[in-house]
Amino acid sequence: VVPGLAAIANWGKTITGTELAIAQEYGHYLNLKLIEIFHQARVLVLPTVAGQLPESGGVGTINGQGDMNWVKFTYPFNQTRSPVATVTVGFTSDGMPVGLQIVGPQHGDQVVLRTAAALEEAIGIESIAPRLA
Repeated sequence: VVPGLAAIANWGKTITGTELAIAQEYGHYLNLKLIEIFHQARVLVLPTVAGQLPESGGVGTINGQGDMNWVKFTYPFNQTRSPVATVTVGFTSDGMPVGLQIVGPQHGDQVVLRTAAALEEAIGIESIAPRLA
């Protein structure tokens, strides 16, 4: 087991049933807020991660420091089970992908996938992708 997953599993052992119920209730609250938002917008387009991707088996970083929350922008949508797609929109100086996540309303998988396809086509990622040796 990679260190990051082991840390998450160990943290999970400390959660009480009451804390889990509160977290699940908060997920319901987030869903209600998303319903309001999706009355105004068909999709949300947001950064996928808050930092840099980790090396294999490592921990991602935020501002150069190891941080388990480097993926924190995905948490709300995992908790609400929202349909999401990530599109590569560029690359860091060391060739790592930079992504945007497209979030849709519940059961909005088609609009998410169509938006992702349109964004990929508009960006033309093949023209900016780093060459692999």
